[in-house]
Amino acid sequence: AKQPASMIDFVSYPVSQIKDSKPYPKRKETQLMPRMQILSPGEQNAFDTPPRMNAAQRKAAFDLPLGFQKEIERLRDPAHQVGFCLNAGYFRHGRRCFAPETFHDNDIAHVSSRLGHDAGMFAPAAYPDRTRQRHERIIERLAGFRTLGGDGEAHLSLMIDQKVRAHEKPKVIFQAAVDHLLTNRIALPGYRRLQDLILLAIGRSRTREMALVDAHLPPALGRELDLLLGDGEETDGIARSRLAALKQNSQSVRPRSVKDRLANHTELSDLFHKLEPVITDLGW
Repeated sequence: AKQPASMIDFVSYPVSQIKDSKPYPKRKETQLMPRMQILSPGEQNAFDTPPRMNAAQRKAAFDLPLGFQKEIERLRDPAHQVGFCLNAGYFRHGRRCFAPETFHDNDIAHVSSRLGHDAGMFAPAAYPDRTRQRHERIIERLAGFRTLGGDGEAHLSLMIDQKVRAHEKPKVIFQAAVDHLLTNRIALPGYRRLQDLILLAIGRSRTREMALVDAHLPPALGRELDLLLGDGEETDGIARSRLAALKQNSQSVRPRSVKDRLANHTELSDLFHKLEPVITDLGW
C-alpha cells in the first residue's frame, strides 16, 4: 500500500535569516488528524471477509466438534443452522465471525449439503444481524474466546499506546494488535474498530507532544524551525527547501562544495544542540 508522505518540504534559506521575522504563533490546543487508512483497500477487504479455503481446508474447518454440532441441532431454521455452521468454521480457521453477505458460495454449498439442506435456500436476509450476533457469542464461548470489551479493550489500548510512543508504523501496530488479541483469546473485531483504536492512540500521542512543544519550545527557536521547515525558493522550477537540499548533498571535493557542506552541517549542528532539551522532554 502506498504510504502517506512522512516528510514535509523543507526550506532553502539559511537559519541566519530570522531577523525581522513575524512572532512565532501559538499552536492550537487541538490538532485535527487526517483520516488514515492503515491497510490498503485490498488488505481491508481480505481482513473483513472469510478466508478462501480449498476443499481439504473446507472439510477440516466445517467438521465441527460435538459442542458446536449440538448447538446446530437446537436450531429449527435451516438458514440459521447454515449460518451458525459457516461462522463456526470461519472462526476455527480465522478467529472471527463474518456477516452473511460475505459468505462464499462454495462454503454455503458445502455446509448446506453437510446439513442436508438445499444451498439455494440460504440468503443473507434469512440470517438477521441479531440472530447472527447471538450465535457469535455462543461460538466464541465454545471456542474458549471472549468478545473484545471492558478490560480486554483497555489492555489492548494500553499496548497500542506503547507502540505509538515507540513510533512504530501503524501497519506494524495493527498486526501487533491482532497478535495481542489472539494471544489473549479474544475474538478479532472488524478492521474499522482496530483502525479507530490505533488512530485514537496516535491522536492522543500528537496532543501530548504538541502540549510539550508548546510548553518547552522557546519562540525564537520556533521561528528558526519555521524557516527551516517552511516554503523555500525554487530551483529548476521545483520548490526546494533547506533540508531537501541537504538530503541531496553534493559529493564534490571541490573547495567551494566542501566549504558549503561544512557550513550547512555546522548550522544544523548548532540548531540541534538548541533543540536537544526539547527532544529529551518529548522522549524522542
